[in-house]
Parts: sequence; C-alpha cells; structure tokens
Amino acid sequence: MQACEPGQQAQEDELEILHLPLEPISIAQVREAERRVDESELRVLIGIPAYNEQQNIGKTIALLARDCPSYKILVISSGSTDMTNNIVREMMNRYSNIELISEPERRGKSRALSGLLRRLNSGYDVVVYMGADNIPEEGAIDKLLQRLTSDERIGLVGGRPVPLNHLNTTAGWMTHLLWGTHHGLSIRYRPKISGELCAIRAGAVYEVPPTIINDDAYLQFIFEMNGYSVAYEPNAVVYLRGPETIRDFFSQRYRVTIGHYQVEQLLGSKLPTTHAIRNIRTAWRARRKVGRLKEISWFSFFLAVSGLVVAKALIDFYLLRKLPYKWKMIESTKTLISEQSCS
Repeated sequence: MQACEPGQQAQEDELEILHLPLEPISIAQVREAERRVDESELRVLIGIPAYNEQQNIGKTIALLARDCPSYKILVISSGSTDMTNNIVREMMNRYSNIELISEPERRGKSRALSGLLRRLNSGYDVVVYMGADNIPEEGAIDKLLQRLTSDERIGLVGGRPVPLNHLNTTAGWMTHLLWGTHHGLSIRYRPKISGELCAIRAGAVYEVPPTIINDDAYLQFIFEMNGYSVAYEPNAVVYLRGPETIRDFFSQRYRVTIGHYQVEQLLGSKLPTTHAIRNIRTAWRARRKVGRLKEISWFSFFLAVSGLVVAKALIDFYLLRKLPYKWKMIESTKTLISEQSCS
C-alpha cells in the first residue's frame, strides 16, 4: 500500500536477504514456548501497521475498540505525514486499550510486524495482525481466536478478505475475482494466509527479515516449517477496498508476485496461488455474475493482465534483481470504507 526509492545500501541489503541462511526453531523450543489456554484467558494484542491512513484508521480503531474492548490495540505508524497520528491520539483519549508507536521515518511493514512479534513473545499469547485500511466484520476477531484455540497444533489462522469494490467496472470485477479465487483455493486445497487479517500464536516466529515484501507468505512458511498447521477461517470476514483502476491493479499484483518469488527462493516452497491451471479453474468458479459476455471478456482480460504481471515480475526479480519492499501507495485502495458498506 505504499512508496520510496531505497538507496544503495538498502539495495545491497535487499540482495543479501535472498541468501540469508535459515535457522529454524526446534520443535522442542516451539512446544516449550507454547501455551494452551482458554479463549477467555488469552492475552491478545491487535497490531496495526499504518502509513498515511487518515481516511480509514479512525473507523477501524472505533470498530475494534467496540468489538474487542478487552484486547490491546497497538498502531505502529511508520513515517506517516498526514493526520494518522493525530487521529490515533484522539482515539486514545476515548479508549484506554489503544497505544501508538510513531516512527519518524518509514521503515516498512515487515519491520512493524517484527516489532509486534517481539511484543507477542514477551507478554501475549496471540497477536491479531491486520491492515489499517481494513474493517473486520463484527465478531471476526473472536472467530479467528476460536479457530486458533480449537487445536494446539494450529499456529496461524487467516481470515477471509472481502472487497467492497463495485462490480460494474473491469478493475472492480477483477478485484472480486482475485479474492474469490483466494477463498476458493483456501477452501478446496491449502490455506492462503492474508495479512489483511490473521491471528498468530506466540512461540514460533520472533522476527521477519526487514526486506520481506509478503510478510504473510513468509509467516505461513515459517509456521509450517516449525511443525504447526495453518488454518483458514472463512467466517472471519474483513472488508477492504481493492484497486479501482487497471493501472493500480497491475501495480499491486506486480509487487505481490515479486514477493512470492522472493519468499519461494528464500524458503524453498511454493504458495497455493502459484499453480496456474488450478488457479484458472478456481477463478472461473469464483467469478461474479455480470452477464455472460462481460464475464468471458473480463475474465480473458484478467488472465492477460496476470500473464503480463508474471512476465514483468520474473524479469525484474531474477534478471534485474529488483525488490520493491517499500512501494508506492495505491491511492484508489484508500477510498473511505463506510460502516454501511460493510453491512
């Protein structure tokens, strides 16, 4: 959701991170750190990284404070230059369970997640990780926690992102198609955890490399490598605004696709969204009904755009060694989400 050209030192760090040796935590360490407690006794931290999120952050916090009054809500605002920090401070005057960490420079989402993981492993049982521009449905957080505590082998649970874009535009329809495909793959094959809303158990992951683009994919692989199951909770719905233009759709998918290649190279495993034929079949089943002619033409265009995204990402990542871990914010995804549109 954001932007900045890294300097030469940052570029060297980016290339270096591709070859970092893995130091997985032993199963014994994981089990020793694990705590089996009732949901009512869970110490829960809701972590929200933010960068220039003035349009939605107030609405998000208000809904969370109302729905989850006993959980700590921590906003990590990294280099925000708009009214984000002022809005959060105003909300702190109204709700006692809200905390703000304001960073003067933009450090990236992965660094914010690492900060949340350090908090998690030093005083909490679960961190619920979500975007500042997302609105969880009422009860969504508790549904995530119920799924997490239903089995001690589950270490990570993802919710179901649902876009609020209109279906009468090509970009809006494609956004619904994309998230419908993720939902279908997670139900039929293997969970695909999304950083839009997920619950993370303490004791398995302690930090995320700072130049990781797709922190959600990285978390999923690390939990699986450490012997945990990863689950999908389709009833934990979180609303979002996807790209409203084809240019923004392309830019967002390009960044995510490069992030997939980065994590796959680093950890040696593939995501459930990287199997082309399976994805196409699942996407066709997930298409929203707008008339047969539109469905066929827009679906074909979606496949063409996806192919171009993959081609550009392959060239830039493997040949040009580009790694946009700080990215330009997609403005059309920041349109104010109203409470009515979520109901």
